[in-house]
Amino acid sequence: MSITRRNHYVPEWYQKRFLSSQKSAFYYLNLIPPTIDLSNGKKKKLNSIRWPLKPSQCFYLKDLYTTHYYGLLNDEIERYLFGRIDNLGVKAVAAMAEQ
Repeated sequence: MSITRRNHYVPEWYQKRFLSSQKSAFYYLNLIPPTIDLSNGKKKKLNSIRWPLKPSQCFYLKDLYTTHYYGLLNDEIERYLFGRIDNLGVKAVAAMAEQ
């Protein structure tokens, strides 16, 4: 089984609830856009608006819930804790929204 390295702090199912049926991606504002060094010694910020980004590409950090022990990676927090929360959460939010 492969290790989950992209850990979403906003679940993908929750993000999808903010998309209309015609849209499948977000316009995303990057508050810390990357910079490049120009030949004259100045720095330039790149475009802070990125689009389109799918929910799988938004609101995640690499290894947010991954633990490291002596060079071994472990993603049990993501799989067992947050996986269960996400599975129950999607059903609970859908039930509340339908009533």
